[in-house]
Amino acid sequence: MPGAEDGPQIAPILPDIVGEAAIMCWLGNGGVLSRLGIDTTASIHRAASTALGRTSQVLVRAAQDFAAAGHDEPVRWLYAMAQATEADLGALIVIAEQLPKETIALCELALDLTRSIVDRLRIVAIVGEAAEAAHPLLSAWLSDLGNRLSHVGSREEALAASQEAVDIRRRLVQTRPDAFLPDLAMSLNNLGGDLSNLGRREEALAASQEAVDIYRRLAQTRPDAFLPNLATSISVMSDILAAHDRYGEAAQAATQALEILAPFVERYPQTYRGLARTIGDDILRYSEAAGQPPGNALLARVARALGEGEAVEEESATEAMKAKVDAILDAVEKTGVLDEDALAELPSGLAEQLRAAWTAARSGSGTENPGG
Repeated sequence: MPGAEDGPQIAPILPDIVGEAAIMCWLGNGGVLSRLGIDTTASIHRAASTALGRTSQVLVRAAQDFAAAGHDEPVRWLYAMAQATEADLGALIVIAEQLPKETIALCELALDLTRSIVDRLRIVAIVGEAAEAAHPLLSAWLSDLGNRLSHVGSREEALAASQEAVDIRRRLVQTRPDAFLPDLAMSLNNLGGDLSNLGRREEALAASQEAVDIYRRLAQTRPDAFLPNLATSISVMSDILAAHDRYGEAAQAATQALEILAPFVERYPQTYRGLARTIGDDILRYSEAAGQPPGNALLARVARALGEGEAVEEESATEAMKAKVDAILDAVEKTGVLDEDALAELPSGLAEQLRAAWTAARSGSGTENPGG
């Protein structure tokens, strides 16, 4: 929008839900243009011909925002754009790159587009002057295809795509390890997850371990660049271990991942908030399943960095208090004596409640409390 004369311009508000609503009002089913007999798809094509990326971006947001209201027009328009540019690999990639990694409204479109791009890149990678340059791009889209197939439950197909990506990147690493080792590690993470989903435990752990080993080597020379990737990779391994009921090892791996990530959370809390919370939740779940206490100090440290410290510290204090009470009660069962030294470490009110309960229990059994 223009500002005052010779003044600054006013940037558009994004995402523009009002603008999206206007598109639906004018171009949607029963909209103004369709009632006038105007071909709305032609209008979309004209916009795409001058600004394909921007048009795709707007329609993707409109599809997500209006899908719940039963409007499928943006998805149909995106399909029409893809079909119109089917012969243009670059155009297909421009459209596909606007699609979110995880989506419900656009899931089918994203999968179809990614498949089409992979098929075309396979041809390019075999013949022509661009064959060698196409391999890195093909491996990237194969990884994307594997992820999208996994999200819809097509596990065998997902595994095949992820394995092909790993095979290509292994070959690329032989000639340019510095350029392609990080990509190989990422593909190995995906492969490990796909193998785990199919119950192939040892192969899954081997792929995941290889990814961890690569990121460890990379982090030795470039820690700021690769330690967060190492944390992510170890977190993936913890998920694989947990999927096969190895909860103690899973909790240990998740704890290690969060220890690596913690300094980055403290420096860049917004960037690593989601990953830190995911790993923290994993630590709690896997520790509980393993019957072992979580690393409360580490969880509290990360929570403070995320501005959630008070709640976690309170929870940690509660857990610590519960552990002390459990230890006192376990000792009573074994010795028949209430440990006054241990009671002294508790808040006075809680200690008195335990003494009263213990006295009542002993009185009810007709015996005296030797510790009282």
